Amino acid sequence: MDSPLIFLISGWAIGVLMGGLAYRQLFSRRVNTRKRIQALERLQQDYLQNQDAVREHYLRTGELVAQLNQNAHELCAHLKRGADALDLDLPRAEHPSRYTDCSAPKDYAPRNDRLPGTLSESYGQADA
Repeated sequence: MDSPLIFLISGWAIGVLMGGLAYRQLFSRRVNTRKRIQALERLQQDYLQNQDAVREHYLRTGELVAQLNQNAHELCAHLKRGADALDLDLPRAEHPSRYTDCSAPKDYAPRNDRLPGTLSESYGQADA
């Protein structure tokens, strides 16, 4: 009689242990899935905040560049008016009012029409 009772108790204990392990595995997967979803949502939120920060940075940079250009044009016009108003005793070739162009300086050297430009296919090639 002891033998069937021992088998019954040991079977029950093994079943409880296996059920507990199976439940733990399933529950831990749900917890891991929930954690991954929360991490993904945090990453998405951080990404959107970063995009907003970059957008605001470039908008502000554009505003500052436009303001800088406006100030440069105002400065150039002020200098021209001042030079004309002071009417300095300079030779005509050196008179500041001859500089009427207030555009930004070019980032390339002026090209001689007889020489090929840097975008020419023959630029830098020695004549043979």
